[in-house]
Amino acid sequence: MTSELIERFAACDTLAAAGSVKGVVVSFRDNLLRLRTEHNMTQEQLASLIGVSRQSVAKWESDRSYPEMDKLIKMTGIFDCTLDDLVMGPMGHDAIDDRDPRVLNAPTAAPADGEEEATDKHGYDTHMRSYAKRMAWGVASIILGVACMLFVEAFFVARGSSTDNPFTLIALFAGIAIGLLLIIPAVMGHTSFLREHPVVKDFYSAEQKRKAGERLAVGLVAGVALIFLGIVLADPGEGDGTALIYSIARSLSPDSAYLIASSVGAGVTLTCIAAAVWCFIYFGIMHSRVHVRNYNDDSLNEIVDACGKARLAPEEMLSQLSPEERQLLFDPEGIDGNDADQVGAYFKTRYRKGKFAGTACSIIMILATMAGLCLMFGFPVYSSVFWMAWVVGGLLCAIACVVINAVVK
Repeated sequence: MTSELIERFAACDTLAAAGSVKGVVVSFRDNLLRLRTEHNMTQEQLASLIGVSRQSVAKWESDRSYPEMDKLIKMTGIFDCTLDDLVMGPMGHDAIDDRDPRVLNAPTAAPADGEEEATDKHGYDTHMRSYAKRMAWGVASIILGVACMLFVEAFFVARGSSTDNPFTLIALFAGIAIGLLLIIPAVMGHTSFLREHPVVKDFYSAEQKRKAGERLAVGLVAGVALIFLGIVLADPGEGDGTALIYSIARSLSPDSAYLIASSVGAGVTLTCIAAAVWCFIYFGIMHSRVHVRNYNDDSLNEIVDACGKARLAPEEMLSQLSPEERQLLFDPEGIDGNDADQVGAYFKTRYRKGKFAGTACSIIMILATMAGLCLMFGFPVYSSVFWMAWVVGGLLCAIACVVINAVVK
C-alpha cells in the first residue's frame, strides 16, 4: 500500500511538471488545499485533528514533504473522502491554484522559509512551565511561613501562653524549608537546562505571545489588588480593616486583644502578599517564557559567568554552537556572534559588570537580612513590617544593577 502511494505521488509530480491538462488534480497539495478550504478549516485546526504541528501541514501544502500513511487515513475521515480523492483527486474536478480566491482567503497563511524547523526540540515549554510553578510556590511558601508564625503566635497569646513559644519558630522554619526545597532544585534545574540547551529558537506564534501578555496583565492587576487588600487588613482594629478581628480577639482575651489582632492582621496581610508574589512570579515567568530571546539572554549570562570563573576563552565556551545559534545568542546585544574580537570584548565587559553587581547585591541583601531579623525578634524594637527589609533590599539591588550597567565600561 505504501509503495503504491509513493508511485501515485510520483505520478502527480510528473503530471505537474509536464503541465497536465486541466480537469485532473495533479498534486496532493492542491487536493489538501481544496478540501481544507471547502471545510473552512485552518492549518492549526487540521493539525490538531491529525495530531501534528501546524508547520507540518504547511510543509504538505507547499510540496516540501508528504504525510505518512496513518496521517492520510486520518485525513480521509476528517474530510469524508477516499484515499484516491485525497491523493489523486476526483477526475473532472478543476485544480485549485494559488490564485484561486478560496485559497487566497483561506483562514491561515503559509509559514516563512525555515519556520518548520522552529519547534520545541528540547522540551523548553514543559521545563519553563515547571520552573514557573516551583519558583512561584517556593517564594510564596517562605512568606506564608512568616504568616503562619504570626498566626501561631496569636493562637498562643489568646490561650494565655508566652509569645516565646517554640511552635512559632517551627511554623516559620517549616515555611522556609518548603520554599527552599522548591526554589533550590528549580534554580539548579534551570541552570542545568541553560547549560545543556544554551540556544532555543523561537517557536511561539504571535497568538501565543498575545495570550501570555493578557495573562500577565491579569496577574499584575490581581497581585496589586491583593497587596492593597493586605494593606487594608493590616489595621489592628482602629478603623475598618480588622475591626472584626479585634472584636473577636477582645472576646477571647481582653487584656491581649490588641496584640492578638496585630499578629492576625499582619498574618493576613502577609498571606495576601504571598498570593500577590505568586501572581507576579508565575505570570512573569510564563510571559517571559514565550519571549525566547529572554531565555537566550539568560543563557548568555550563564556562559559569561562560567567563562570568567573557569578562565576560559569565549571561543572554548561557544565551540559547540553553530554559526546560526551563535548569532541567535548575541542578537539581543546587537553584535556579530561569529566575530571573535567582538565576542571577546563583550565577554570581558559583561563579566566585569556581573562581578560588581553580584558583590553589591550580596552586601545589600546581607544588610537587609540583618535588619529584618533584628526587627522580627525585637532588637531594638519589634515591628510587624519587618519583612519590608527584604523588599527594600530587593529594590536597592535593582537600582545598584542599573547604575553598575550604566557606569561600568
